[in-house]
Amino acid sequence: MIRARIALVAIAMIAAGSTGCRSGSPYEAETQQPHTVGLVVKNDNYTEMDVYAVSDGLPTRIGTVTGLTTRSFWINDSYVGGTDFRVVATPVGGNGRASTGPILAATGQTIYFNINSMLRASTVSIR
Repeated sequence: MIRARIALVAIAMIAAGSTGCRSGSPYEAETQQPHTVGLVVKNDNYTEMDVYAVSDGLPTRIGTVTGLTTRSFWINDSYVGGTDFRVVATPVGGNGRASTGPILAATGQTIYFNINSMLRASTVSIR
């Protein structure tokens, strides 16, 4: 019982400490930057998901979307311009992945990635 409380306090301290650190990542800008493509990720899964932009086989972590929430990001169009661009989401601490498959998007467009509760059934649209 005491060990469980100590573990719970340690986890809470780690979580509180990590939220205070910000990388200033250009993928989480509050307003649209020049030469960017919007990405809106709607997570209909209960699991928190890490989201990656994969361009020419090189994954770049964009951010995290908690379960049953929607989050917006901006991606530099140099990633999107690759020959094989896709967005991939993986469950934090779990197995499987949701993927958009290869997509083509241009500066000023927005990618809408809907992560389904069954990851393989996730969908994407571009506007």
